[in-house]
Amino acid sequence: MSKINLITTSIIKQYQKNKKNFLLGDWCEDGKLEKNIMFNKTNYHWDNYQSRKKDLIYLMNFNDEILTYLRKQLNNFFKTNYPRRFWEIILMPWIWIYTSSLLDRWRIISTLDEKEKFFFNYQPYNKKTFAMNDLMNFKRSISQSFWTEFIFGEVIKFKKQFKIKILNKTINNKVNIQKEKKRENSYKKKFLYRNNLSKLNKNNIFIRSLYLTKMEKLKLYILNGNFLPFYEKFNYLNEFNYDEKKRDKVFSFEAKKKNFKNFAHSLIKYTLPKCYFEGFQDTILKTSKLNWPNCPKYILTSNAYDTDEIFKFYTALKVARKSKFIIFQHGGNLGTSEFHQGEKVQRNLADRYFTWGWKENKKDIPYSLSTMNMKKITKISSHKGLLIPIVEIHRFPAKIESSPRMRRDAKIYVKNIINFFSLIPNKIRDHSRIKYFSPFKKINIEDNTFTIDSIKKKYKKNIIYSNKNTLELAKNFSINVEFINSTGFYESIYANIPTILILDKKISKIRKKANTEFKILNKNNIFFYDPKDAANFIIKNYYKIDSWWYSIKTQDALNQFRKKFARHSHNRIDLLNELINDKIF
Repeated sequence: MSKINLITTSIIKQYQKNKKNFLLGDWCEDGKLEKNIMFNKTNYHWDNYQSRKKDLIYLMNFNDEILTYLRKQLNNFFKTNYPRRFWEIILMPWIWIYTSSLLDRWRIISTLDEKEKFFFNYQPYNKKTFAMNDLMNFKRSISQSFWTEFIFGEVIKFKKQFKIKILNKTINNKVNIQKEKKRENSYKKKFLYRNNLSKLNKNNIFIRSLYLTKMEKLKLYILNGNFLPFYEKFNYLNEFNYDEKKRDKVFSFEAKKKNFKNFAHSLIKYTLPKCYFEGFQDTILKTSKLNWPNCPKYILTSNAYDTDEIFKFYTALKVARKSKFIIFQHGGNLGTSEFHQGEKVQRNLADRYFTWGWKENKKDIPYSLSTMNMKKITKISSHKGLLIPIVEIHRFPAKIESSPRMRRDAKIYVKNIINFFSLIPNKIRDHSRIKYFSPFKKINIEDNTFTIDSIKKKYKKNIIYSNKNTLELAKNFSINVEFINSTGFYESIYANIPTILILDKKISKIRKKANTEFKILNKNNIFFYDPKDAANFIIKNYYKIDSWWYSIKTQDALNQFRKKFARHSHNRIDLLNELINDKIF
């Protein structure tokens, strides 16, 4: 019997014209290829929520093992004795993305148990070209075809699950990375940023990438005794060179058993970002030359804990000297998504985790929806139509979350949008707009335009391209319609803009602790699982949207939801200052 060619990505050269080609997943599809194609009908392993939950726990434990291993290896190599938390702040944002991406692909291959059915053309890569300079470019790398082909190939070769043919030519990773554009500070700013001025500060607080206005940050600094808080804003890593000999010495790993943990260990040598190894000492030195506070009492951020490498090194050093690290929630589905590994990582990194109102853990501090800095939004008198924000979904399997995370999910997402919009009468649809913004274009990831291309086929005249916040456009429309449990929905609720949310249970699961609040939204026609029900509600109430939204009944329901997931504070800086100084430590 002729064996079937296993396809793991959309890279054209994987296809063989005279063979049957088996697509591992929807992410392998290419519109140009229609002949000799077989589709994988195996159930996706994380569609089983119990399996996903078990793997999430498994990964949290394994991530701790990886961290312990790296702490030992790196402390020995650099002749240092940094504590566990130092390395956790620097490395864990990379570790959890690395291990979850690998485990996802490992499970996908493991579901194909018909050894005699498939063969695979293994493409040898120059493995060291997968070591990115930093976490930001690592994230870009894993969202692209070459990384996916490399990892699936390594899984198949490691497991020896199918017959493979090793191709002769070794190629480099062709990942589309982005180098930082260096910006020089003006002479005036350079003067203010000199290190000697920082000595005038009491060093009580340091803020980085926190969703507050400049005036709010200044007020918080002054309240905490920071004098002349003119801190350097732009700090850049050097580009580091891969050192193969040193990596062989520190990370060489011989896998005696063909299990996932050994597989993950075997690739650390090729995937650990260079700033954590080749650039480690240089980055430590760079932090010592900053004019940032020498020993702040509190370090506050919303998202610099992730890909701001200089900040991470700085924070790790200061936390080792007893600074307190506070991370603020910066995404809508944290606290409501059934699965969100990133949320658990953020909470573990921080001394305290400031939420938008909810509390599940002793570290959680209910605060306020902190991303909102806009003034009150007043709709124009002639507002009409619907505003539907849409985004692109990752092509390849991404992080463990209860939200659209790969091409299969993108198809469901697009289908729901089209089904909903097709039910809206022309007299409403003609005044409605589908607002499109691609995050992949912004961060320089290879082309991914599935969502917009699919919707454009039917509703091209309704599409507007804009990177403006949805709320800036909302004043022109009668109601917003959201299809993802994300920040946009919560900001609209916070701003009291008429909005409905439509989710699909197949790709968006609400956690049990948030079910009560979402059921209240559902009962009051703010939240729907069925696009048809949502469309019918809009049609029946289109000319009295404001009466419905601003009614006592609807506002009561919204206020119950806001209290927990989109809390408002009239003076959030005084509240924040009170919390960090009096109540939480």
